[in-house]
Amino acid sequence: PRGTGIMNLRESIIQTKWKYDFALEDKQATYRAMIINFIERYFNIICFSSYTLEFGQSGYEKSFKDWFAEKKDLQTMVEEGKDKLEWSRTVDAIKLEKLKELMADPNYK
Repeated sequence: PRGTGIMNLRESIIQTKWKYDFALEDKQATYRAMIINFIERYFNIICFSSYTLEFGQSGYEKSFKDWFAEKKDLQTMVEEGKDKLEWSRTVDAIKLEKLKELMADPNYK
């Protein structure tokens, strides 16, 4: 729920990208940094989920930090993926409105 300190990263990425598209150049750098931060956090949550599936049943015999350090391919994805984001593509305003309506629905999950 909004206002409880919990952030929906997917929603934040979309909203910040929309702000980025309409911002002046001096603000775009800030929004870009925020979007990259949100995407990195989302990626880390996905990685953590994989880690918990692998080690949760055994009592987490290995730390997430050690597990992630062994996964060089994941680290490469993070570093190389940042440069592949499409900053010039804009969000379709009509589709964005439809998405907002869907997300506002009480049954949205």
